[in-house]
Amino acid sequence: MIYLDEETLGEAYMQFSQAQKIKLPAGTPVINCHVQQGTDLCKRSVEASFSEALTFFHQYYSSLDFKAFLCYSGLLYPPMMKLLKENSNIKYFAEKFTIISSCSDSVQAEQYLFSGYSKHTTSLQKTWSQDKTYFGYACGIIEI
Repeated sequence: MIYLDEETLGEAYMQFSQAQKIKLPAGTPVINCHVQQGTDLCKRSVEASFSEALTFFHQYYSSLDFKAFLCYSGLLYPPMMKLLKENSNIKYFAEKFTIISSCSDSVQAEQYLFSGYSKHTTSLQKTWSQDKTYFGYACGIIEI
């Protein structure tokens, strides 16, 4: 487990509670989740991915006792959830995680939203252009 906070980075990027750090101490084995642009986030694919990851890590790293899935992503930023429809695949993915910290750094969201696009074509891109407060960065975990 790596906490992106002042203790680790030397600057107060995110803040994590002491209770969280006690529950999941720095250095605890976790499985990092990275969502590449264009990844299929439908329920079936998400569930299969988590299941396959558990199988893989338990098979090839059996000496480690993984305690959680960890994800640092703009896709988990709580204010953005207000923009998504109830049946949104992004929302389904994000709601699997317990958000343990967030910050209003929206640079990653901008990179994700506009990488490979030349026009403001999606509803999230249009919202970004009008109000960036819905976008940021969050850290979430799924306990194993």
